[in-house]
Amino acid sequence: LPQEAMYPWVEALGFVVPIKYYFLIMVDQALNGIDLYYSRFYYAALIGFTILPMLLSWRLKKECMNPIYVP
Repeated sequence: LPQEAMYPWVEALGFVVPIKYYFLIMVDQALNGIDLYYSRFYYAALIGFTILPMLLSWRLKKECMNPIYVP
């Protein structure tokens, strides 16, 4: 497997990239025909990647409204 051949720190970065979960869902559902139940972790990860920016948007708005310029 490609993931097993990676350096550990690169493998850890793979868990932060949402495209990995899209790919795993596609492989499980379309190619292997596995039930949705077994892909629930991947769906939860995608939902988490969707909700996280919404939770942090208040901070981004605050920073955009009051920019601090440091030359």
